[in-house]
Amino acid sequence: MHFLEKPGIGVEAMNRITIAASKELRAIDGVNNFGSHIGRPLGESTS
Repeated sequence: MHFLEKPGIGVEAMNRITIAASKELRAIDGVNNFGSHIGRPLGESTS
């Protein structure tokens, strides 16, 4: 899965959303793992 949040949302809110999604997905039979990367780019790419 790939989550995109609205610009301006804080890291704390992204953590809450991701933790809730993780709990729901891992409650499904057969789902054993969940991984995530949380953050925002610091600036625009120059390439």
